Amino acid sequence: FNDRGDPSFLLYDYLKVFERAVRLRSATGDSLRLLFVGGGGYTLPRLIEQRYPRALIDVVEIDPMVTRVARDFMGLPTRTRIRTLNEDARWFMIGEASRARRYDLIFADAFSDLSIPYHLTTREFAAQFRGRLAPGGLVLANVIDSWREGAFMPSYLVTLESVFGKGHIALVGPRTAFARAGQSTFIIIASERPIDTGALLQRGAGDDDDLDTRAVSAEGLARYLRSREAIILTDDHAPVDNLIAPLFAERFAGARR
Repeated sequence: FNDRGDPSFLLYDYLKVFERAVRLRSATGDSLRLLFVGGGGYTLPRLIEQRYPRALIDVVEIDPMVTRVARDFMGLPTRTRIRTLNEDARWFMIGEASRARRYDLIFADAFSDLSIPYHLTTREFAAQFRGRLAPGGLVLANVIDSWREGAFMPSYLVTLESVFGKGHIALVGPRTAFARAGQSTFIIIASERPIDTGALLQRGAGDDDDLDTRAVSAEGLARYLRSREAIILTDDHAPVDNLIAPLFAERFAGARR
């Protein structure tokens, strides 16, 4: 959500960033292999299916009712190349089917502002992500937090950094989010290689206008993490509920007024 409280930033700018990531990977000429952790309305998987007819698309959605609603009310066809697996993402990652498959892009969209499955935030799960990436592949994760006051996002950043390495993590968000208090939606990107955020944010030939986004520089991200009390999240210690408590306080402070 942007600073006006509406979802236009998320729906337009973020989908554009994701679509550009797909476009850059498709430039290799090979068939794309994509994994979506979290189905939602299947908006991006359906877009990819239409634009990239050779793409292999897997969606891991734990709740079969979410998939059913997407089919009944949101245009997901019954006959589709999108393969849906209604199971927990951790079980999927350790399953036989996933071990033989490497993905060019992994989109992690399983976090909301007040509900974050802790077992999908840990170093161990990030290592599973890394193990499923093709060479040069990207993980793109949606995170809702506050740049100034948030406690979860810094910890998730250093957790990914502990797996992918320093300089292999990028943070993209709305321009206004870095200058004000309050929660916003960010994209965290991870890869085994340095990430060219300029290519992801550069205006394309078919784009109507520029994106209202900016990427934090590597130096800026390092300074940010040094200034925060971030912890590496592990399967043994991932106090996610405590880390997102400031979002609860912000949300319900307004309700009390």
